[in-house]
Amino acid sequence: MLIICLVFLPLLALQGLEGKLFRPVALTIVFALAGSLFQSMTIIPVLASYFLPEKHGADPLLMRIITPAYSKLLDFALAKPVVIYTVSGVSLAFAIIAYLGVGKTFMPTMDEGSVIMQAAKLPSINLDRSLEGDLLIERALMEDVPEIEGIVARVGSDELGLDPMGLNESDIFVVLKPKKEWRKKDKEWVIDQMRSAMHELPGIEPSFTQPI
Repeated sequence: MLIICLVFLPLLALQGLEGKLFRPVALTIVFALAGSLFQSMTIIPVLASYFLPEKHGADPLLMRIITPAYSKLLDFALAKPVVIYTVSGVSLAFAIIAYLGVGKTFMPTMDEGSVIMQAAKLPSINLDRSLEGDLLIERALMEDVPEIEGIVARVGSDELGLDPMGLNESDIFVVLKPKKEWRKKDKEWVIDQMRSAMHELPGIEPSFTQPI
């Protein structure tokens, strides 16, 4: 169980859209496995000592079939180390070649003519102040970035609670004009202009991602 938990821990470091999708899943699995491991080491042995009979059962049929085959395979591996090293080296070489040929992008970038900006404010802020901050953000973006056609903001979690967020967090959906109306036909450049406009607003930390 510890190994499985360690496999999911790197998912907690994901940011942006990937983090929204996979961090809740990773947290759920890690907490479930950690709780199961704790019970298996504390409660389950005590209950087993009270309710299970004190006798040793026979090995399952599958284990009785696998064990002799595993013993023969282990004896062969110990007797032929050169063969094992050769097979391992060739397998590693194929794995490296496959790694170099596979795409490394976790999630593809989609250009749908819009941007999601996540604005993080002070954790102690209340709803009214958070809404005022969003209005300041919208005004600053609309005034400084002419490529923006419209803005829709959401503060905190939705009614279903599928995307848990605090009152200090906002999702700001920015709709962009057609590219022919941009000063420079580069979306990253437009995002940099939006980020520059946010520098005038203290206490707000923006991050940008694609809509989902």
